[in-house]
Amino acid sequence: MDTKERIQYIDLIKGFCIMLVVLNHSDVIASAFPDHGATTTLGLCRMPMFFFISGLFFRPYACFGDFATRKCCQLLVPYVFFILLRDVGNWLLIPGARSPWTPLTLWDMVVFNGYLWFLRALLLAGLLVFSLHRIAGQSRRRRAAVAALLFLAGWAAVAARPALAGSGLPGSGRLMFVPLQPVAMVLFYWLGHIAAGEGLLSVGRTPRALAATGVVAAAALCAMYCFNHQVCGGWAYLNFSSSWPAVVAFTLLGMTAVWTVSVLLSRLPFVSFLGRYSIVVLGLHGIVLGLLEYHTALGPWARAGATLALMPAAIWLFVRYLPWACARRQLLQWRDGRLRVAVRAPQPEKAPAAGGAR
Repeated sequence: MDTKERIQYIDLIKGFCIMLVVLNHSDVIASAFPDHGATTTLGLCRMPMFFFISGLFFRPYACFGDFATRKCCQLLVPYVFFILLRDVGNWLLIPGARSPWTPLTLWDMVVFNGYLWFLRALLLAGLLVFSLHRIAGQSRRRRAAVAALLFLAGWAAVAARPALAGSGLPGSGRLMFVPLQPVAMVLFYWLGHIAAGEGLLSVGRTPRALAATGVVAAAALCAMYCFNHQVCGGWAYLNFSSSWPAVVAFTLLGMTAVWTVSVLLSRLPFVSFLGRYSIVVLGLHGIVLGLLEYHTALGPWARAGATLALMPAAIWLFVRYLPWACARRQLLQWRDGRLRVAVRAPQPEKAPAAGGAR
């Protein structure tokens, strides 16, 4: 399978997952599936899939400083930018919204910030994986041992959340999610790293085998749901009602189903386009949904449709004029052992057509 085809189905996977995020935050999934357990089951794999894909394309740069700088440009810069954009936009367009020029805004950047928590958790997980890669190297046994330890660490993080929340200790509120979220989700990042080492991206596409894999994964997911109906909760709050092994099993089965469908389809222009620039969709969708909910009487489906319809034009604007805010250009560089601002950065890639054509 060539590189171009691999990129196409990876974009499609990301597109499916980011659309699930928009549908969830616009209450479409909740309205279509009043059973909260079904809602959680449908969406349980969407954020871990991004961790898995990040692991697939993990590259161990020469030094930690270079790796951390690149990840900060890809994740931390958009993270801060979209928080400020959200708070300033709400302050200007929604009466009674909090001022963005207060210590609360700065605190919010660190501790939670709604749907943008994912970027912070992905950054911290990536830094952890870099360190673990240096320890495990290319040894399969060491990689498997690290995966087992990360599974246990995730279990401990989820188990610790309710205990910390009720402890009354400093930082036991929202601040506790800063370390707990990446510790709980880094397992999927590491599994992606292992899968890349085992040649997952080089495996040829056999439609029958892929279809069979997808059917088995979907059937197993349905069977598990029937026997473990109350798989409520989510990755943002780590408030799962099921056991950690069940959560991981649900997540991996859902990821397998999405993966096989995406590889079979390879590319759907609009969905793949959203997946290619998923960081813009992630950063903007909450702002647009909030404004639509406050200023219009649109229902969940209409809000989701309007938000997704606006994204191609927004992506074009970001790639053309704000490439550093959507991880298309590095704002910082690590050179000669020092962190430098990239004043003369290379020209950004050509802005994509708003219709999603490549």
